[in-house]
Amino acid sequence: MEIFLNILRIAGYLFLAFVCLSVMVVLHELGHFIAGRKLGFKINEFAVGMGPKIISRKLKSGLILSWRLIPIGGFCAFEEEDEDVPPPPGDKTKDGKNSLPASGIENTVKNSASAGGAGNNAKDSLPSSGVGNTVKNSVSDGVKTPSPDGFNSHKPWKRLVVLAAGVVTNFVSAIIVLSLFFTFSGQTLPYIAPTAGGNAAEFGVELGDVVTKVDGKSFQMLEPADFTGLLKGRDTVKLTVLRKGEEREITLERHIIYEVERDEQGKILYDENGGAVIKTDENGDRIPIFETDEEGNPVLGGDGKPKPAKMFGIQVGQTKQTFGFFESVYRAVRFSFFTAVKILSSLGSLITGGANVAETAGGPITMIEGLTKIVSTGWENTVYIVCLFSVNLAIFNILPLPALDGGRIVFTVIEWIRKKPINRRVEGMIHFIGIVALFGLAILFDIIHFINLFLTR
Repeated sequence: MEIFLNILRIAGYLFLAFVCLSVMVVLHELGHFIAGRKLGFKINEFAVGMGPKIISRKLKSGLILSWRLIPIGGFCAFEEEDEDVPPPPGDKTKDGKNSLPASGIENTVKNSASAGGAGNNAKDSLPSSGVGNTVKNSVSDGVKTPSPDGFNSHKPWKRLVVLAAGVVTNFVSAIIVLSLFFTFSGQTLPYIAPTAGGNAAEFGVELGDVVTKVDGKSFQMLEPADFTGLLKGRDTVKLTVLRKGEEREITLERHIIYEVERDEQGKILYDENGGAVIKTDENGDRIPIFETDEEGNPVLGGDGKPKPAKMFGIQVGQTKQTFGFFESVYRAVRFSFFTAVKILSSLGSLITGGANVAETAGGPITMIEGLTKIVSTGWENTVYIVCLFSVNLAIFNILPLPALDGGRIVFTVIEWIRKKPINRRVEGMIHFIGIVALFGLAILFDIIHFINLFLTR
């Protein structure tokens, strides 16, 4: 019975992970949908989920709203997204083949690394022609003519707005949810405490101080390394901390840290005043902690003796800190852009070989696996990671790669500059090759990821 319940529990977490993924993708498609409707584009179908239709309703405008069986993503199918339609008479800006719209065949796979391992996204959209949504064009003498409401019949600037709308929606929705999250649940921030054997307390550090600013600027973090990385190569640092609800400023300086006495269990010994007992040598001098090189050997100073290490003398952990609503909005905006920069940095590391593909990359299976684990830890972590993935989805989709929104934007900008589009057949083939390549990479990343898991067990 217990095994059966565990299977049901895992299945439930897996289902919720698919739902989380669908929410992010549907929001993206909803951005395309809203922008398209506002700007007069004809949309044949807006679907939540993939596969066979469960519920479907056709509106008077001809738009089909559908709910599909498989809870993975969704799509927004624009008129004339895949049809080989000649230009209208006298139109020199069309060459007979309509480009693929924002959601046409964007079965795109999202891939990243946050500091903290925060994740990979998959976007699933099918073209109207791929799911039986036949484009209805007027026919004259057996030749199709473009619809005035078709995707490529609209001006380039309108298409650019529609193409960018999905990315903007993902980004803005993440900011909105994070604003509420930081207000009611709290933002993850570092807290600090004096290190035994150091003098951080003399600089004003107390146990549990929450760092909110570094050098007067609001601080963002995905993992403690984001904070400790800011301390490297510096002799002093100005911190703004929250202590019992009040902001305080602390200026820390590097200083010598001394070794402390420990009992047989390795616990630090303290004197009657609560201070750590410092180790001394036979002469009664305090024994400092010395600098070491990469191999663990002491670094020698100019006098030929081991060089004492100078550190800030603080321990770093992480906690959640709530803020007022407007402060939370400000922090959510900064945090979203901070996350975007981290994602782009991670992608850059993957391209240049600075990151381990097996540890930092993955395809849709890896992403679902990660989401399932996060969902099992509770709603707070789930909301937080979904926001990170939403930013990830936005950033990846705006990359200038074929089949992604960013790639389509590039083609539209080129058309705008040239006053005529690139051959639609050529563009369509480029996007098709792009989507095949993206799926191939996603599958390859999943294989590498799971081989690495198997070998490291």
